[in-house]
Amino acid sequence: MNIKKIIPFILIFALTACSDTPKKNVPKKDGVRQETTLDENDMIGASKTEPSANHPPVEAEQVREKKEKFAGMADTAESLAMIAEAPVRSMSIANTAAPQPQPEWNTESYNALQENGFISTANDPLSTFSIDVDTASYSNVRRFINEGKLPPKGAVRIEEMINYFSYDYPQPDKEHPFSVTTEVGPCPWNDSRKMVRIGLKAKDIDKKDLPPSNLVFLIDVSGSMSEQNKLPLLQKSMKMLAKQLGGNDRISIVVYAGHDHVMLPPTSGSEQQKIITAIEELGAGG
Repeated sequence: MNIKKIIPFILIFALTACSDTPKKNVPKKDGVRQETTLDENDMIGASKTEPSANHPPVEAEQVREKKEKFAGMADTAESLAMIAEAPVRSMSIANTAAPQPQPEWNTESYNALQENGFISTANDPLSTFSIDVDTASYSNVRRFINEGKLPPKGAVRIEEMINYFSYDYPQPDKEHPFSVTTEVGPCPWNDSRKMVRIGLKAKDIDKKDLPPSNLVFLIDVSGSMSEQNKLPLLQKSMKMLAKQLGGNDRISIVVYAGHDHVMLPPTSGSEQQKIITAIEELGAGG
């Protein structure tokens, strides 16, 4: 016998033997199989008949098992759907969350203050100092105080605070380009020391005798310049400068943020309104 023909029958037998479907007890009489035929009314009545010992509720148990199986599958599907939606829900919650406030960056920096040590003039009688007039420190310190804050030590530059004010020093004579005024007094914090003030006065030149000026300004108009003590303050200063320009002077303005742009081509100082209009059109952004 060909074994290939036997294998299908073996599989059918194995599947039939392993089936877990309960079989009905078919009553037999005298070794002869007896079949019972029910009409429609009998089937309806049988479905309404309560289960008893002679009639076990096989169909009812199968229906209940199927319902429980389908209910379990539905619960599993719902759980899988919730798991699948979890990332989307978390993203929507994250999108609707209140934005975190951005920290304020402090772009100001100052060099550490280095105090000058004591120098004995017997060993080192020479001393040099610059004669340029820087006055920014006084205005900067005043800004900190007006804001209710103490200025950093590096922002307090003594020479710039002294040079901020005007002094009635005498004009130099015709032979010298500047005059020197000195004064000696007691030291407030050390009685054994003396303080010396040295004042220099350069010669005042009449504006009509000044040589022509060609002023070119490169101005940052990015978004960080929008504060009142930056670009708006610069505009006020440039308006004051424009009013002091003469007809022989030239002024140009170039701005940059994302890109550079010529805001004012070389313009004569006599065109006051054109210069002031260009200054007023400056705006921070980008």
